[in-house]
Amino acid sequence: MSDIVLTTLNARYVHCALSLRCLQVNLKELQASSQICEFVLNRPLDEVVAELLAFRPKMILVSVYIWNVDKTLLMLQALRKAAPELTLVLGGPEVSYSPLYPGIEEAADYIVTGEGEVTGYELCRRLMDGDPPASKFLVGEQADVTTTKMPYDLYTDNDVAHRIIYVETSRGCPYRCEYCLSSLDRQVRFFPLDELLAGFQQLLDRGVLLFKLLDRTFNTKIDRAVSILEFFLENWRPGLTIHCELIPDRIPDPLKACFQKFPAGTLQFEVGVQSFNQEILDRIQRAQVAEKVEENIAWLCEHSQAVIHADLIFGLPGEELESIQDSFNRLVVLEPDQIQLNLLKLLKGTPIARHTDPFKMVYDNEPPFEIQETSTIDRDCMQQLREFSRVWTLFHNQEKLKTSLPYVWRDREDPFEAFMAFTRFVKRHCDKLYGISLTRQVQLLDEWLTLNCFDTQRAKQRLLADFADEGRRKIPGFLRV
Repeated sequence: MSDIVLTTLNARYVHCALSLRCLQVNLKELQASSQICEFVLNRPLDEVVAELLAFRPKMILVSVYIWNVDKTLLMLQALRKAAPELTLVLGGPEVSYSPLYPGIEEAADYIVTGEGEVTGYELCRRLMDGDPPASKFLVGEQADVTTTKMPYDLYTDNDVAHRIIYVETSRGCPYRCEYCLSSLDRQVRFFPLDELLAGFQQLLDRGVLLFKLLDRTFNTKIDRAVSILEFFLENWRPGLTIHCELIPDRIPDPLKACFQKFPAGTLQFEVGVQSFNQEILDRIQRAQVAEKVEENIAWLCEHSQAVIHADLIFGLPGEELESIQDSFNRLVVLEPDQIQLNLLKLLKGTPIARHTDPFKMVYDNEPPFEIQETSTIDRDCMQQLREFSRVWTLFHNQEKLKTSLPYVWRDREDPFEAFMAFTRFVKRHCDKLYGISLTRQVQLLDEWLTLNCFDTQRAKQRLLADFADEGRRKIPGFLRV
């Protein structure tokens, strides 16, 4: 039995909700009567409700995100029906800004906007004392990270063995990128470094090898970033992986020198390019210099052994297809390990909404609220970009055809158009652009290379090798070199 249950619906089992652990560890004297209970999105609703009610809670705190808001609403409605006396409290980015998802407000007793450690505890204390607040909406007090308890002891042995361990070294972001919720919190707050590294040491001692940093901009403070990386370098062991997000035009020499000390694959960097069109970057207040970004990504790919994940966003206000094409072409020749192609999403509360009328931006009404058309890209063209991104993610970002797929665009004047032609080819031969097996991918790529490649023999040799590298015992007979 637990008076307070903290829960959320994760996209995948390997994901741990750091937010729930931050809330629980800061419940003070109430922590002993609380319980974290996480689920995955595809778990049957009746099982979720039964497991939550088995704790016989007085209140359930639910973390709501863009990827789970629709399923969360169904869960809340089922809980309300099964246990009308329950107090349901919501928090998280998807309920912190208007407009709320239809029905979500009515399904909750209380909604905490913003950060939850301070206000979440105060609300639970009042509810336990029989002194409920009069207002449904409570503005979350921003936590003082110098005194907020860190939650890393709450990761279980099962979490350590089977799940991704999320950590944070700071909160907030100094930048104002209008598509991002972090632009609303420009006060960067840094957790005390000594205490932070002590927590990381405990995780290392327990066998944690993958640290995924949730900092919006890891390289805000260069000397601090170097100190954290030097700690991991001193404690390096085989399999250790540090994943963090970098602002790509802020990589000075001391940081570069630190990067070069790490063995291959230890560092994984998410690098937000978004666009190489400086006018578009300025319009959405992304303070980066496109040329410097290009220069730094080239350096990272050539001189470090880090794994590079670079991002582009399709559908930014006022950007035309030619500009998107140029950004893709400039990025793909740098050969980062992955290129994430994302259509713009309208996250609640983000300033990107100010461009909706001037650029006739139309978004989907359902999560994840993806752009459908703009004044410069019509709906049909946007759909083609969506299909392009799906085929790219499937064939390129899974990295199973790493050396053969580039022959689709290699030696072409326009890599974007070459891959768009491949996208249309895949679409003609498949009834869906997801869940295509590796064997089928190889078949499609083999046929495409046979018909379109300038160096068919070498390309098919690479395709054969890629497929064999996946450990397949039987190489399909249709591969003819």
